[in-house]
Amino acid sequence: KKLVKELEEELLKKVDLVLVVSDKLFQTKKEYNPNIFLIPHGVEFDHFSRYNLTSMELSADIKYIKRPIIGYYGLIRDWIDFELLEKIAQRKDWSLVLIGPTSVDISKIQVKENMHFLGPKDYKDLPLYLQGFDVCIIPYKLTEVTINARPLKLFEYLASGKPVVSTPLPSVLPYRDVVRIGSTHEEFLQQIEKSLQEKDESQNLLSFRTA
Repeated sequence: KKLVKELEEELLKKVDLVLVVSDKLFQTKKEYNPNIFLIPHGVEFDHFSRYNLTSMELSADIKYIKRPIIGYYGLIRDWIDFELLEKIAQRKDWSLVLIGPTSVDISKIQVKENMHFLGPKDYKDLPLYLQGFDVCIIPYKLTEVTINARPLKLFEYLASGKPVVSTPLPSVLPYRDVVRIGSTHEEFLQQIEKSLQEKDESQNLLSFRTA
């Protein structure tokens, strides 16, 4: 770790231009190179937006999973809070769906009947799975990696129009007016519950208005 840090600092000092994706990286790297720019992630809105999803068929491996579905897609690595996932799966009335390549030993997780690992999926197919999520989650631990990261999935989730619940990552907090934040496991579960309640209320209101 020490060697990597030294090599990174040496590289930053030598290059002509530095581009970073998060405020945290901007603050920590600008001391090594003044020619640094923050360029946040964009999102292919038309690909992920709910307006495209209305006419789509759910993918077969999620279509018959019991609803509501609490969903995550992305890398499944050691920055995931697996203890939190297990607590989500303790809610027998929910299904937990995880999509993405796994580089950790998930056999250590107490996998329950309502916990579904669907493996990696093509980018073009992600909206087919997002359509099946009732709540999208970012269940990351606060580590050096996640504190410096800006999850692209946040903007893809938001573009889909689905409720989003996240741990208090620095890059997510600026969006807390549209993202529910759970600082503890208990708060995270409460925020999922509130998201599901609001989703049900919105659907009931829509049904009433169109009746």
